[in-house]
Amino acid sequence: MSDAMKQPNANKISIKKGTLKPAAAPQLHPDIHWLIDYAAGSLPLSHALCVSAHIEYCSQCQNKVRELSAIGGSLMGNADANGHTENTSSEEPNEVDANAKVLNNVWAAIEQGEAAQSDAEATSATEDVSAASLAHSETTSALPECVKKLVPNTMEHLKWKKLGRHLSVSHLASGDTQREVALHRIQPGRGVANHDHKGEEVTVVLRGSFSDQKGIYLPGDFLVMQAGHKHQPVASGDMECICLSVVDAPIKFTGPINRLINPFLKIHPSPN
Repeated sequence: MSDAMKQPNANKISIKKGTLKPAAAPQLHPDIHWLIDYAAGSLPLSHALCVSAHIEYCSQCQNKVRELSAIGGSLMGNADANGHTENTSSEEPNEVDANAKVLNNVWAAIEQGEAAQSDAEATSATEDVSAASLAHSETTSALPECVKKLVPNTMEHLKWKKLGRHLSVSHLASGDTQREVALHRIQPGRGVANHDHKGEEVTVVLRGSFSDQKGIYLPGDFLVMQAGHKHQPVASGDMECICLSVVDAPIKFTGPINRLINPFLKIHPSPN
């Protein structure tokens, strides 16, 4: 493992007021169109989860979402003052109310970070907890609040499946019936076999770091990969890499041996 792949400071994360503080601010962000749709409450549930996870690491995008929400509220207020809402259909106010509720729920999840962290610390302080259980609890407590809401107890209580020798995957029930939402864990210093993407993949690094042919990705980084994007992720050597991933089509391994399992790969959206 080269020195460039090792990120000794990438994993020093503290939690304060529901916002994760990585050693370095994320360098990869959702573009403005994602943030506008997120602020309006019009993103698919799985994509909104990814943006919500990212902004717990990124004060820049968090502030931008607040600005966009304020602008939207101001425009709605001006429309009301000018009597523009008189000619709208009865469905439009309902849509606005629904968007507002989605956004309020997202911010409520973020603002509950301090209380959830206190609960996690109290649990891990119990005298009879084993060292292994403590490590698992600390790993879970370092996740964004919006992700922890989908994790029962600790990450070790999830159902993990091996996808290769060094990668484990656990599917999350996000409520999105069109896309698969999952946590991916790559062992320290290990890689995932080279693969292609049949559809869009959105990834947020939650803990640790990984690199591929194009760069190094740290906690909070937000990646969008389109069909045809090939890469081979490798985790840094100091600790496992945990990512949140959303796909609308299965990946496709490109190696001569791994490609044999491609016909068996499927996505697992949330059930209706």
